[in-house]
Amino acid sequence: MPNDFQPKVGHEFTLQSPFGPSPCKVLELDPPKRLSFAWDESGWRVTFELTELEGKTEFTLIHSGWGKPDEIVAKPSEKNSVIRDRMNKGWEGLVNNNLRKVVEL
Repeated sequence: MPNDFQPKVGHEFTLQSPFGPSPCKVLELDPPKRLSFAWDESGWRVTFELTELEGKTEFTLIHSGWGKPDEIVAKPSEKNSVIRDRMNKGWEGLVNNNLRKVVEL
């Protein structure tokens, strides 16, 4: 998604999501091991971690901060459970397909 991210703790940036602009803020930065940011106003937190493991690099993505499954997320006006399932599929595609193609050359 288009954005104005900068790798600085405290930097506030905007992701242009399909539901409109989403305010974000860099919470943690430990290059090249960890990046964590708050996403939107729903309490979401996205963390990317890189760990060396037997001469390879393990990538972990954590998308946390979900509310109750039946709670409505404001912008898309849908339940948390619906948005979470949709985002899980999106993350899987981005990580398992797009990222893998770039790093496993």
